[in-house]
Formats: sequence, structure tokens, C-alpha cells
Amino acid sequence: MAKEDKSQNTTAEMFTELFLYAPIGLLYEYKDSMPELIKRGKSQVQLTKLLGQMAANKAKGEAKSSAESVLSDTASFLRTVASRLESLDHASCCESPCGETATTADKAKSTVQDDAAASSKTSEQETTSLPIDGYDTLAAREIIQRLSSLQTDELSQILQHEKSNKARKTVLAEIDRLLAL
Repeated sequence: MAKEDKSQNTTAEMFTELFLYAPIGLLYEYKDSMPELIKRGKSQVQLTKLLGQMAANKAKGEAKSSAESVLSDTASFLRTVASRLESLDHASCCESPCGETATTADKAKSTVQDDAAASSKTSEQETTSLPIDGYDTLAAREIIQRLSSLQTDELSQILQHEKSNKARKTVLAEIDRLLAL
């Protein structure tokens, strides 16, 4: 029992010190210690704010990097799809409606190329007068990107040229869409 009395006294003494003596001591010392406590509190708040800003900047950089990576991957995927669509368009152009082989289509194509070579001067003049410089050297996706800046008469000119030359479905469809607006 003596042990229990000693622990109760210790507990009672602790409560007395914490709730009686400490507040009284604080009243006498607060003038001297308060400025130091305020200074330390402000310092901790500023440090926490700085760490928060650093974490936010890092997260922003990581988010930007992730977004750029997704954008790059998406662009790469779309380029792959576009090139495959162009090759499919090309393959479908090489087959005749009757199901003839590509060899027959190649012969017909070489005949068309021979005719085109015979009238190369006319073709060169038409190409140089097109509203898009170097039109015949551009890929379909490059042409499509530039079409939206053209006027209706320029779009019609490109449409006629495209129909009589490469006849790319993607380019023709985009021109038709823009002309319908």
C-alpha cells in the first residue's frame, strides 16, 4: 500500500505542477520568453510554407513531364495510324475494281506516269501556281494541317489538283469538309 500512496502522491504532484505551478511560472516569464516563442513559431511556419511550395513545384514539373510524354506517345501513335491508312489507301488504289492483280495495276500506273512525264511542263506550271508551296512533295498530314488557312477558291484549286494527281482520300475528305463550312 505504501507503494500505491507514493504513486498517487507522484500523480497528484504532477497535476499540481502542470496545472498550478506551470501557469503561474508562465505568467512571470511570458514577457521574456514570448518573443522567442513567436520567432520560433514564425520560423516553423515559413519553413513549412517553403517545403510546401517546393513539393508543389516538383509535382507540377512531374505532371508537365507526364503530360508531355502522353502527348508525344499519342502523336507517335497517330503518325503510325496515318501512315498505315495512307498505305491502305495506296493498296486499294492499286487493285482494280474487277479484282485484277497489282501487276496489272502497276502497268496501268506506269502508263499514267508516262503520260504525266509527257506533260511535265504543264504539271510544273500548275504545281508552282498552287497556294501551298511544294504541295506535291508534302505528306497528306502536312497538307491537311495547311488547308484550314486557305480561301474557298484556293481550296477548289487544290481539290482539282489532288483529284487529277494523287487523289488521296484523306486530303480530298478534308477539302470537302472545309468547303462545306
